[in-house]
Parts: sequence; C-alpha cells; structure tokens
Amino acid sequence: MKLKKSSGYLSYRIWALEIVSGIILLCLAFWISIHADISNAAQRLFSTVNYVKEQCNNNQKMELASETKSLMRIMESAEYINWNLASDMEKSGFEEPDQTLLENYAKESYVTGILLLSPQGAVEQEYHTDERNVWDLYENIDAEALLDVWNFPEKTYASRVDCEDGSHIDLAAVGRTDRSGILVAFYHTSKEYCHIFVNSIEQIQTGYSVKQDGTIVISNGEEIVASNDSRLVGVSMDDNEILRTIRRRAEGSKLVHVRDGGDTGGRSFGLMEQSRNYYIYAYMPEREVFNKTPQNMLFVALAYLLVLIIVNMVRWQTEQKYQKQK
Repeated sequence: MKLKKSSGYLSYRIWALEIVSGIILLCLAFWISIHADISNAAQRLFSTVNYVKEQCNNNQKMELASETKSLMRIMESAEYINWNLASDMEKSGFEEPDQTLLENYAKESYVTGILLLSPQGAVEQEYHTDERNVWDLYENIDAEALLDVWNFPEKTYASRVDCEDGSHIDLAAVGRTDRSGILVAFYHTSKEYCHIFVNSIEQIQTGYSVKQDGTIVISNGEEIVASNDSRLVGVSMDDNEILRTIRRRAEGSKLVHVRDGGDTGGRSFGLMEQSRNYYIYAYMPEREVFNKTPQNMLFVALAYLLVLIIVNMVRWQTEQKYQKQK
C-alpha cells in the first residue's frame, strides 16, 4: 500500500516537472523567437533604407551633373547672343534689336526666349515661345545677384527656376556690351521631358512590396515625395503619426516601436536614415515582424510533446517490465 502511494506521488511529481519544464521551454523559445524576428526585421529594413539612401544620393548627383551641364550651355548661349547683339547693333546703328532679330538669336542658340532688361531689372524687350511659364521667370529676374551682372561685366549669372507645373527654366544673365542693360537667355524644359528623361526619385520605389518589404517613404522633411504606398505620396509629414514618431525617436539602425495612430491600437516597427537632401523611412506592422514566432512556438510545442510521449512510453514500458519481474 505504501509502495503504491509512493509510486503515485512520484508520478505526480514527474508530471508536474514535465509541465513546468514545458512552460519554461515555451517561454525561452518565445523570447528567442521574438528577438530573432526583431533582428531579422531590423536587418531587412536597414538594408532597404540604406539601398534607397544610396540610390537617392546617386540620383541627386546625376541630377546635379545634368543641371550643371544645362546651365553651362545656357551661359554659353547668353554670351554668344550678347556678342552677336553688340556686333549687329554696331553695324546697323540702331539702339535696340527688333523682334525678328531676337527670334533669330533664339533659334540659332536653341533657347526658349530672350529678355532685355534695364539695369534696374525692368523688361524692355522680350521674345519667347512659351507664354505659360514665362511668369515664373519674371518672379526671379529681380534677384540682386542677377542685377549685379551690369555692375560686374565679367560676371555671368545662372540659375534654375522650378515652375508650378513640375517643369523648370534654366536662365543665364550677362551685362550688355552694346549699351547699359542686362541680357537674359533662358530655356524651358517641359514637365513631360523631366519625368521621362530625368532620373526621378519616384522610380527608386519600383519593385518594393508593402507586404514583403514594409512601407518605404522618401520625404523632403515637410511632405512625402515618394513611397511604395501610393496613398502616402503628397501627404504632409505632420499628418502621419508613425513617421513623426520614428523621426523623433530614431537612433541609427535600431528599430523604433510606434503606434499606428488609428483606432485599432496597432503598432509598427520602423527606422530612418538621411541622405543628402531626403529622409528615408521604412516600417512594417507587428504582425509582419513576428510572422515566424507563432510557427516557432507551434514547432517547439509539438517537438516537446513528442519527446514527452516517447519518454513516458519508455518509462511506462520499464515499469511494466519491473512489475512482471516481481
């Protein structure tokens, strides 16, 4: 009788030990799996953000080189027109050229238009082939640096003007050599050409899936200029709680745990890097970060259960043999 009681007590202790061991094992597996998922997510997001950052920097270098080349060309055109203007005015004896002469200068130099300004910046004569965007140019011809070309004949002013419709105007200004005044030559690049032939920041997002790679955002600091989630493009940074929080709490390659800002109470993990002129963000929801944890927990639980079954079967068979021998 005492032997049966002792055996039953021992069985209860073994079962209790197995249950406690299982709980400890599951907790340990849960902790390891969570940290592994967070580490994998951090590596994926960090790799993505750094790649996008490098592409942004390369893009900006190419655009800067293209802009420099375009401005140098328009500077050469302005100097060429100025030289021809002085020569033709001296030959003709006229004080100012007519529209036909300005048109010929524009065609020969491949420019969109020519402005002849007074030393104070007032437009005295003009010729241009694009009426829509010339007003964007007028707002920039009274710059002090531009007007200084009359006081310093050796100086040439060049600048790029961004238009409201997404196009841009490259202009160059030189002091006139035939009389007092300033000559401005400019070339207007259409919006369509800018999007087709210039490396666009938006193209960097191509190939990234929101579900697999997380949400990737490129911001100029005030608004979102590009994202693999088209709904975010053009949205103000002040209107996105996730991005605001990541920017405030970002620490290098460490993931930041933030609220989604909605009524669901969801959370996301994200990080931020800064390129030359842009902020690059990447984040993904918790359910995508911890996608391996449930599988790992199920595998550990099944494996432990299988081990328990085998151990208890061996123990039961051993007890049966022992009982038969008695």
